[in-house]
Amino acid sequence: MRARLALLAVALVPSAWVAWEWRAMPHLGFYHDDAIYLVSAKSIAEGGGYRIASLPEQPYQTKYPPLWPLALALVWKVAPQFPANLPWLALLAWAMIPVCVTLVERLLRDEGFGPWESAGIAAAMAVSPAVVMPGTMLLSDLAFLALLVASLTAAGRGRFLVAGVMGGAAFLVRTAALPLLVAVPLWAARRHGWRAGVAFAAKMAPAVVAWLVWTAVHREQNPDAMTMFYTSYLAYWKADLASLSVGELAAGNAAALFSAMSQLLVFDGNEGFLAVAVGRICAAAAVAGVVRLHRAGRMQPYAWFGALYTGQLLVWNYPPDPRFALPVFPLLIAGAWTEFRQLGSSLEAAWKRNRRGDRVAAAAIGGAVAGFAVLAVQGSLHGTLLALPAVYRAHAAQTGASAAPLPPGALVLSYEDPVVYLRTGRRGYSLRIPPGLQRRGDPVAIEAHLAQLPALARRHGLTHVVTGPSDYHLDSPEISLPIYRRQVKALGLPGAE
Repeated sequence: MRARLALLAVALVPSAWVAWEWRAMPHLGFYHDDAIYLVSAKSIAEGGGYRIASLPEQPYQTKYPPLWPLALALVWKVAPQFPANLPWLALLAWAMIPVCVTLVERLLRDEGFGPWESAGIAAAMAVSPAVVMPGTMLLSDLAFLALLVASLTAAGRGRFLVAGVMGGAAFLVRTAALPLLVAVPLWAARRHGWRAGVAFAAKMAPAVVAWLVWTAVHREQNPDAMTMFYTSYLAYWKADLASLSVGELAAGNAAALFSAMSQLLVFDGNEGFLAVAVGRICAAAAVAGVVRLHRAGRMQPYAWFGALYTGQLLVWNYPPDPRFALPVFPLLIAGAWTEFRQLGSSLEAAWKRNRRGDRVAAAAIGGAVAGFAVLAVQGSLHGTLLALPAVYRAHAAQTGASAAPLPPGALVLSYEDPVVYLRTGRRGYSLRIPPGLQRRGDPVAIEAHLAQLPALARRHGLTHVVTGPSDYHLDSPEISLPIYRRQVKALGLPGAE
């Protein structure tokens, strides 16, 4: 027991080091929504209600459910001075890693994995860059994963009322939990009878209904291309879908999802051929392993959720990346381990037959699998200890450029608008490039989209511009940035260059 705890403690050291080194969070706003979470938390803590305080109109927050901003708001309430409170907020974000690791280890034990198997899989997750990244940003991903795993663990134990409450809490962190409301009741009804399914749904559904009512009552009327991005996933998805066919979307997302699964299992920031190939082999093994587990009656609630969740990703306008695939990471790594363990049993049997050809083949295949494991561990450590800090360092350097002082009451157009608000108190907007346009990579279509800037700036009363080298780093910068800079210059606002 102590040795397994020591393994998990050691596995937490790399993420703890990154969190400590970057506790001042100069990379805040890298994903934009991490800063929006904090803006909404600040509004709650200061008594302004659940609003996007960084926008000039301060609309109600109807895009992100409130549970993660509420957690951030508690820290802000205790330590209200920004940016001095960022290390405390960083501590809360990192604390989600050991919580997730502990819950995943417990789930795997419940599902029949041995003590060392469970600890090893949880430890592998703890050093993964896909886990360390949200644990060193103010993102909701790990809080969501923790509640998701807690819900699935309770469901596996037959505690459907508790599972439903945890599922509702997961939904109030991220609406991506919605497939739980279908997957667990269907599985429970099949395995334990309809009363079990109803019990789960009865506890999760109130959270879903409450959020849907909130968004219906407080949604923005007639949102434009700027406000839609901030206030409604669904409206933004519908508008973006107009530029894509469903078949094209699903096909592209299927390829992206498989790639994301590969990167979760074998990280390689440079996308080298060997790592990509091994990652894809591991992803295929993971899917086969999940099927094997399900047929054996193990990990079934998680498998049902995973099937619906990944199906949801296929029709989402954003291409799935490792962050989007993170909710099924424990399932995938458990599946990969199961499949490779099965292969190991086959190789052991071949070796015991004491035939030269069998032994040569077993040794070759076993050596390849061992190489896969070494590459996966090396990739995780490289990604966590080197690649991730390098990304943070580059972003901090780019956003650290000084901007001209902004007068009181200035309303600012900026790609880093929530960070500008947190650091200066000046409200404003950015105009994002919809994922559908990014997929097409059509400069003409992107220029037409950004050509809305003058009308949108007038509508929202924007008076100043703040630009920086990191502008559009998430929005096809090779195409978008030159067009954006031309449009901004044409605005003629102070700060436009």
